[in-house]
Amino acid sequence: MDASTLSNLVRREKCNEEGCEEMPVSNWQKTGIPVIIGVVLFIIVFVALFFIVRRKRQQTKKREADEAAKIDLDDVEDRAAFRAQAGRKT
Repeated sequence: MDASTLSNLVRREKCNEEGCEEMPVSNWQKTGIPVIIGVVLFIIVFVALFFIVRRKRQQTKKREADEAAKIDLDDVEDRAAFRAQAGRKT
């Protein structure tokens, strides 16, 4: 790419022997493209947050299940002892 092509990309001007004139910009370029970029960014952020929250929720459930398992083991031992004592009395 030469220097005139780069300047045309930046300035949106079309130059010829008569001079430079500004190239027209359509409504699609003014509104459509920014809306699509915004929607795509929103989707990317939503997906990223979804996976972060999902991972945190899984970690919390696993931690609660581990704590509950510890409590349940104590309860099972207590219940077995209670049932053994109750069985002896009857």
